[in-house]
Order: sequence, then structure tokens, then C-alpha cells
Amino acid sequence: MEMSNDQIYTALRNSEAIAGENGFKLTNSNLCLVYYLDHKPMINPELNPFYIKPTKMPKNSEIEFEFHLRDTGTMLENSEVTIEGEGYHAKIQKRESTIKLYLIWYAQIENDANPLNLIQKLKKDIEDYVKKIKRTDNVEGFEKYVNDVRVYSPDAEKYKQDWFLDVPAVFINSETRGIVISAQDFNN
Repeated sequence: MEMSNDQIYTALRNSEAIAGENGFKLTNSNLCLVYYLDHKPMINPELNPFYIKPTKMPKNSEIEFEFHLRDTGTMLENSEVTIEGEGYHAKIQKRESTIKLYLIWYAQIENDANPLNLIQKLKKDIEDYVKKIKRTDNVEGFEKYVNDVRVYSPDAEKYKQDWFLDVPAVFINSETRGIVISAQDFNN
């Protein structure tokens, strides 16, 4: 059974109404995670969709939306970069603040023959970002600011290494390959 587009848009309208009641706009979200089983639904690009095709979903649903909402106080810069090295290749959609420490990155992985090299490259890039942003303390390291890492891969277990073991992380078996990282200085 497949959800019709009408059902998808009804679910989105309901989500928009709930967000609106709480003072948020879905088009102002940092990220919309779209979990789907059968067909990839086309979602408005203004919602910043990130598509994930997991092997199974709870509650026997066919599609789930997860919005990362933000208030309008912090403007985020959007960019897309490609990173590649020995055994990895990924495109990263970056949304980050230049004023205070706040980022959400989605890496769409095209090659993960060497996940450790990819993990270490992400670490270096996050460290570089943290060094140039105003923080409430001068603590070295970035791990204390990372509040969520999600790994999506047919073999998600191979990512359980290095700094991914030191931060809140979830490893989900999925047909698609990707990593979502969010970090924030909650004191700022």
C-alpha cells in the first residue's frame, strides 16, 4: 500500500498547523527528515528535506516527518560542500550560524569504503567551525556541543568508532547513506 500525495500533504498541513500554534513556521525549519519505505515523496524544497529510506519504521507507518524547528532569532547560512578522501566521498548540506555556535549538517554519503576517514574529516571540519565561533566558555574540543548524530547506512554498525562513541549518536540501518550532525552551545 502506498500513501497518496493527498495524504502526504494532509500530514504536512497538520504539522504546519501544530507548528504554527507554537509560534514556528515549517518553512523556517533547519531540517525536515523524511523517512519513507516505498516511494520517495516529493516535498517542498523550502522545508529543507533530507530523505532516508530505513529498512523498517515503527508503528507500521509508510512515511514519517521529523522537523527540526528553530526560532527566527538566529539566521543560518546555507551552503553545500563536497568532501572526499581516501575511501569516502560525501556532499554536505550545511546550515550554521556565524554569530553563535549552532550547526546542523547533513552528509549524503556516496562512498563509505573507509568510514573512519570520513568520521575524522567531519571531526576536523567541526573543530574548525567551533574555533571561529563565539562560545560561552573556552573549553577545548567540540564534543560537548554535539547534541545529536544520526547515521543512516545499510551497515550502520561500522560507524561506531572514534568520536561518534563520545557523543549522543544513533545508528540506523537504511538503504540510503547519510549522517546528520547537530551541535549547539546551549549557554549562548
